[in-house]
Amino acid sequence: MPVSISNIPHGKDCEKFGAILGGRVIIIILYGWLYTPRAYLKIQFSPDLIVRLSAGRGFRAPNTYADNLGIFVSSKIRSP
Repeated sequence: MPVSISNIPHGKDCEKFGAILGGRVIIIILYGWLYTPRAYLKIQFSPDLIVRLSAGRGFRAPNTYADNLGIFVSSKIRSP
């Protein structure tokens, strides 16, 4: 569940800063419970310059057909 600190009452100097921390929990039968954290940061230096940063982890379960699609496209017989 995302937690935002940008809605906390603050002074005028902090109005140019925003951060969101969040995460996702998924269950995959072969791999069990997985937690993937995320973080977003926004800093406004001036009305014309805004810097946005994001970081996080992800997980992608391997898929035999999707990962080797090029092998299945050709009708050529490959010898070992």
